Amino acid sequence: MNTIARILGITTLLIAVTAYARDERQLHSIDAALSSARAKDLFDSTVQFYWADQSHSQPLPESGGIPRPVRGATRKTFALTKTDLEACDWAFLSSLVALRDEAKKEGANAIVNLKSLYNNREFRSETQFECRAGYMSTGVTLEGKLVKLAPPYGVTTVRP
Repeated sequence: MNTIARILGITTLLIAVTAYARDERQLHSIDAALSSARAKDLFDSTVQFYWADQSHSQPLPESGGIPRPVRGATRKTFALTKTDLEACDWAFLSSLVALRDEAKKEGANAIVNLKSLYNNREFRSETQFECRAGYMSTGVTLEGKLVKLAPPYGVTTVRP
């Protein structure tokens, strides 16, 4: 009986480890996430987002010649109660909120060259973001440069 209990314990442990090991790369639409009702409640036009190599107006010279640093934000969400898409969108919007708040704090009105990161590997796209979906949690890491742009901001597809 003791041997059966050990085998069941080891099997349970292996199943649990396998469940936590899911780390699926998914690509999702930036526009779809930003068109959601949640996104409309979170964002206004005070900070603009420019993805990958999307064009924008020239950044204003920094005071004292010190450029603003590149900033990153990683956010995760509990995935068990959400679909992969819901979890990815939630983590994506949470990462954007963190970057937006950092931009406001630094006096920036835009974040340029936005990209997704995972294990120091970049994913650059003007239409999609990268998400890592797991069984328990799902995460998105975004990175971009905080800048102050002169009006007009420079593109017709500026996203909130």
